[in-house]
Amino acid sequence: MPKKESKNLKSKPAKPAKKSGGKKPENGTKKTAEKLDFILWTAMSMIDRGQIKTQKQFAKHYGLDPATLSRWKSEEGFWEEVTKQRKNFWKGRAGDVMNALYNKCVRKGNGADAKVFLQAIGDFEENVKVTNPDNPLTPEKQKEIMNAFEKWKK
Repeated sequence: MPKKESKNLKSKPAKPAKKSGGKKPENGTKKTAEKLDFILWTAMSMIDRGQIKTQKQFAKHYGLDPATLSRWKSEEGFWEEVTKQRKNFWKGRAGDVMNALYNKCVRKGNGADAKVFLQAIGDFEENVKVTNPDNPLTPEKQKEIMNAFEKWKK
C-alpha cells in the first residue's frame, strides 16, 4: 500500500508565482500563502525541507525579508499551528514507525520497546493506583504515619 502523504506538506515549498522583492503588498494584506508555506516548512524535518534548509534560504526563495519570518514566529498562534501541521505530517508515517518498532521488539526482545509498542496499540496500561475517595487520609493522619515511619527507620 503506498504511503499516505499529507496534502498540505510538500517535500519543498513551491516557488511563488510573483516575488514581492521585499515590498509590502499595496493593499496591506498579509502574505498568507507565504506564511502558510513557512509554517509548513517549519513543521518539516530537515530531510523533508528539500533544498531550502535555513530560514535565510526560505526568505530568499520567497523574496521575503528575513525579519518578516522572525516576526511571524513571534506572532500568537504561530507555534501552535506549526505543532498542528507537524502532527498531521507525522501521522502519515506512523505505520512505518510501528513496523520498525515491532521488528525491533521481535529481533531484540527489549522490554521497554515492547511496552511502547503495546501502549501504542492500546494493549498495555500502567498499574492503576486505587484510592478510596470515601475514606481520604487527613493531613493529621498523614503526619502520624510519617512520624511512625521516621521512628521505624531509626
